[in-house]
Amino acid sequence: MAVINGVFILIALTGVWYSSKPVLRQYGWFQTGLREWHYPVKEAQFILEQKLPGQLFNTYGIGGYLMWQLYPDYLVFWDGRQDSQEMFKNGLVVQEGQKGWDSILYKNQVNLAVVEILSQADGHRFKIIDRLQSSSEWSLVFAGETHLVFVRDNSVDENWLLQHRLPESRIGESLWVAANHMLQQSPLRKEALWEMGGVYLSRRQHREALQMFELYIKVMPPTQIRPFKREIVNRLRRYLKRS
Repeated sequence: MAVINGVFILIALTGVWYSSKPVLRQYGWFQTGLREWHYPVKEAQFILEQKLPGQLFNTYGIGGYLMWQLYPDYLVFWDGRQDSQEMFKNGLVVQEGQKGWDSILYKNQVNLAVVEILSQADGHRFKIIDRLQSSSEWSLVFAGETHLVFVRDNSVDENWLLQHRLPESRIGESLWVAANHMLQQSPLRKEALWEMGGVYLSRRQHREALQMFELYIKVMPPTQIRPFKREIVNRLRRYLKRS
């Protein structure tokens, strides 16, 4: 009987081991490993390899990692140690692309931006991406799974920029991957549903977009849904009904 029990225990342990291997590869024992998609790992390597010009702007959540990887060559704009109210306010203005964001970057001589695509808190897209994307002074030069790197055009060599400038479509591709990561990790990042619907819409996959938008409307508290989003959903419903 003891031998039989030992065999069953061995089989069970083997099953646990094999089922745990993907998790162990990603996180390590006790989930202490680094989730590379969660941090700008490749982006930091790219900056160091290409010797991109500072000063640096970063979204708040990745400041600690970038400081660890890039110091002393670069100093981060802000991170969890921030104790200056003025700099914290400036960081929020830039991060959300509010009025005066470009003036703050000019004042601080920022030529390089490393940006999370979606907020780790709720999954919404940081508006600084839209501002940099539409600016004639900035170019996308690296698009990872969940982070983007922009440079100010006049801060780098023209030939280098021609070789490394990426099309705007790469932002949508990274946004898609980032939204999937967010939703797989936590259903609380509900804004990622809307962002994923936006990617579908940009691809003219209207039915898939409506599915994401309707799911977003379903799971979000009614008071947190902006009227223009309801209008987009209603217009899309009418469009698909006619088609």
